[in-house]
Amino acid sequence: MKWISLIFTLTVTLISLSLSPHGIAQDKNVQVGDLIQVDLPGESSLNRGFQVDKRGRINLPEVGQVFVAGYDEEQLKTTVTQALSQMFRDTSNIKVFIAERQILISVQGYVKAPGEYTIPYNANVQMALQAAGGLRAGAQLNKMLHRRGADRTEFDYKRFLDSGDDDGLPTYNLSTFCLFLPLL
Repeated sequence: MKWISLIFTLTVTLISLSLSPHGIAQDKNVQVGDLIQVDLPGESSLNRGFQVDKRGRINLPEVGQVFVAGYDEEQLKTTVTQALSQMFRDTSNIKVFIAERQILISVQGYVKAPGEYTIPYNANVQMALQAAGGLRAGAQLNKMLHRRGADRTEFDYKRFLDSGDDDGLPTYNLSTFCLFLPLL
């Protein structure tokens, strides 16, 4: 009876872990904008975070650019360790992990400071606009454009502000996209 109880408990635990957001493999893969922490004892130039650029690379001192986008944490550690072992003798104590989930976004159009910004992984439209300094007078909120690659989606942000209904808003849990605000 104890074995059946133990097996049942383990099965329920495994199922709950696989259904939780932290159990999704893709959610743990490196994306553009993420902050990768590299810790190599004795090397002050490496003991910090490195942001994944638009091309999916991090720039490591003395090594250069290393492609990491799409890798899980084990692949990330292996890739960074191999790259660093070309310049450093002892990489046995290295720690490499995703320190912070982030999104790299380009906000263009009628905002106070158009440009590229890093925002939290679970950010929304308001956070993207705030990163760009807020709206400028004349921004057309009912025809905002969300672009990711070739996909373009127009949405009505004014409707959300008036009603609170967020059904038509894009979700920003993907890396690298552009938000454009047209002029009235």
